[in-house]
Amino acid sequence: MRRVFLFGGACSALAFLIIMSGQLLNFNLQNVLLGLALGAATGLVRTHSPLARISAFLIGFALGMAFYVLRLAVLPATWLGNAVAVVIVLMLMTTISALTRDRLPLWAMFIGNAAFAGAYNGYFNTTPWLFETQAVQVAAAMLFSAGAGFLVCLLVEFRVMRGGVNAVDPMEPDGYSTIPGEPGDAEAVAAGANANSGLSVLDSTQSKEN
Repeated sequence: MRRVFLFGGACSALAFLIIMSGQLLNFNLQNVLLGLALGAATGLVRTHSPLARISAFLIGFALGMAFYVLRLAVLPATWLGNAVAVVIVLMLMTTISALTRDRLPLWAMFIGNAAFAGAYNGYFNTTPWLFETQAVQVAAAMLFSAGAGFLVCLLVEFRVMRGGVNAVDPMEPDGYSTIPGEPGDAEAVAAGANANSGLSVLDSTQSKEN
C-alpha cells in the first residue's frame, strides 16, 4: 500500500506543479490529468526501454495530429472520410512498429495517439477552422503534462538501478517473483498469489495479501 501511495503522491505533486507552471507560462492546461495519466502509464509499463517508449509515444502523438489534418484538408467531411483517416493512421502505426520489430511498441503509439485525440477532439467538433492555432496549443500543453507524468518512469528506473526490486514489476521487493520458474515463484503461488500478475505494477500488494 505504501508503494501505491508513493507513486500516487508523486503524480499528485507533479500535477500541482504542472498547473502552477502552466499559470506562470500562460499555458491553457485544461487536460492536465489526461496528459499526466497517459505519460505515467507510458513510463510505468516497462516492456521496452524508456527511449523506445517515449519515441513511440511521440510518433503516435504526431500521427494523432496527422489524423485531423487528413480529415480537414484531404478527405471529405463524411463518415467515409473519417473511417479512411482512422485506417491510414492505424496502419501507419502498425507498419512502423512492425518494421522496427517492435522496438517501437505499438501500445505506446496508441497512448500517444489517444493523448492528442483526447485533448483536441472537443475543439475539432466546435471550431475546426482554428486548427492551426488550437492544435499547437493543445500539443504543447499535452506534451508538457505527459512529459511530467513520464518522470514516474524515471523514479521506477532509479529504483531498478539501485537494486532490491523485481525485474518485471519494479514495485515488488526482492525475493518475490511473479515470473513462473523464477526464484520465489513457488512460494508466491503457495501463498495464493497470482503467478500471472507480472504485468501489473500497482496490484502486486493485493496479490501478496491474498
